[in-house]
This record gives sequence, C-alpha cells and structure tokens, in this order.
Amino acid sequence: MVCKGKLVREKPMYRLEFEYMKSIVQPSQVSHIKLTLAAPEWYHLRHGEHARDHNVYPNEEDFFNDLAKAYREELADLYEAGCRNVQFDDPLLAYFVSCLSSLFFCTADEGTRLIKLLVVNSARKICWLV
Repeated sequence: MVCKGKLVREKPMYRLEFEYMKSIVQPSQVSHIKLTLAAPEWYHLRHGEHARDHNVYPNEEDFFNDLAKAYREELADLYEAGCRNVQFDDPLLAYFVSCLSSLFFCTADEGTRLIKLLVVNSARKICWLV
C-alpha cells in the first residue's frame, strides 16, 4: 500500500467498534474496554521510502506530521466517546530486534542507519501522542 495523497482523517477509524462494544457491556464496564489500533508507523517501517508518493510528501517530516495529526484526532474522538484504554498493535517492533541483531554482521554505515531508525521512530511514536 502506498500513500498517494495527503493523509487526512475524514471520518472515525475505530469509533464504531468502540460504540458497539460500549453497547454490549454494562455501563460500569465501559472503562475496561480496550481497543487495539494499528501502529501509526506500520506502513512506513514495512515499505520505507516506498510508503509514500514523493510528489505528495517530498520529505518524511510532513508525512509523519500528517499521520500524527490523524492519530491525535482519532484518539481525541475515542476519548470523547468514553474510550480510556487503547493499545497500539506493533508487531514490527520485532523488526528492530532482527535488525539490531544483524549489527554484528553489517557495515558501520548500515549499523548507524539502523540505530538512527530505531531511535528516531521510537521518539516520533512517543511524541505523536503529546
């Protein structure tokens, strides 16, 4: 999947699922509902530079800013609906373990790139929600 246009949250992504779960539990249990959301960086980490059209997003920063904005809007919407428990499903964290274990078998430049990727993307993930 490639991002071919500007990322914009036009409608809720997960609110319908939350509203459904909310409708089938006791009101006292609503705070225990946990939604699992796709991790924001999934496509970027999976497809790297090929995750976006470079005519639309010439640089990563604009891509991540728009992605972060969409997730902030989604989280605010979920919070307004009463959701207090969200988990990001991030199976690609295993990618870092695999990449970092290969540091022993790669060039210094490649090792530096992998460490930078881990640090920068981890920091972005934390900052997205602030």
